[in-house]
Amino acid sequence: MGWKHVIPQFLMRAAALKKRGARRFVMQGDGSQTRAFAYIDDIVRGILTMYHHGGHREIYHIGNDEELSIKRLAELVGACCGVALEIAAGPAAPGAPARRCPDISKLRALGYQPQIMIEEGLQRTAAWYAKERPPADNALL
Repeated sequence: MGWKHVIPQFLMRAAALKKRGARRFVMQGDGSQTRAFAYIDDIVRGILTMYHHGGHREIYHIGNDEELSIKRLAELVGACCGVALEIAAGPAAPGAPARRCPDISKLRALGYQPQIMIEEGLQRTAAWYAKERPPADNALL
């Protein structure tokens, strides 16, 4: 997703807090907003399922429909980084929707099923960002 999206930002912030011995983690809003995250391997499986079994010129939503709150995501990221975060609400991002979750029922009907759940995806993602981080930031994870 890039370096400036919620998961890499949360991972880097949590790792930096751990390194400093701090735990206060301020987020945008109160954390009640929900999102659904999909690991790239599941996205590729979804594309291949659509390609092999889908209808021509049909529209399919690909992803994972397991929603979790942003606060819960922060807790999982803290656990992934080995730090019990003290999560605090901050100013909400202007225009941010309360919910983002794809309807993948049409793709499920073709046999698609997300396989990488959030905890495993976070572990894999943290390892990737730690390896690929620019040299100036390598100490974060």
